[in-house]
Amino acid sequence: LMAIHWSLPIIIVLIGLPIIYIRIQFSRRYYALMKRQTDDERRVQYYNAVITGKAHAKEMRIFGLGTLFRRRYRKTLNDLRHNRNKLLVSNSIRESAIQLGMSVVFVAVFGLVMWGAVTTGLTVGALAMYLMALQRSYQTSQDLLGRIAAIYDSSLFLKNLFTFIDMPLGLTEPTDHFPKKIEKGIRFSDVSFAYPNSKRI
Repeated sequence: LMAIHWSLPIIIVLIGLPIIYIRIQFSRRYYALMKRQTDDERRVQYYNAVITGKAHAKEMRIFGLGTLFRRRYRKTLNDLRHNRNKLLVSNSIRESAIQLGMSVVFVAVFGLVMWGAVTTGLTVGALAMYLMALQRSYQTSQDLLGRIAAIYDSSLFLKNLFTFIDMPLGLTEPTDHFPKKIEKGIRFSDVSFAYPNSKRI
């Protein structure tokens, strides 16, 4: 491609940068949303376990809690889905706009290749080879940038794991030997016992 114009490889790489930027921004927003929704996710799982599990079936029926738990389950689940769908729709609109702009730029690059082929007197076979090289270069750059975005996405969620591993244990070594040796026997001080509903001690 540099035989036609030195800027073609650079333009091909630059075409894919906006969509990668959008995907990285989406990964950050999605990670932040998942982090905020952690409590609600666990609450939905709890409601589902109580409603459908055998262990709580008798209490749910006796105290009439089925309607209450189903209502809370639906409300929490709908809130989770609404926030996620809102984020997904927003990201889809942004990606569609970027993809449209990328298509326009790619068509312009394609026209530049055609113009270079005409001005340099290339044969039809050479032109087909350049067009194939253009398509392959574009696909390779997109795959490479897409993998970079995927690695960044995975690193966000792995951050929780490493944060958990790096947490201090919070346990300190005892300064005194425990348990201490018995030297004078066992002594009870201010110890009493009484049966329920009885004044006898």
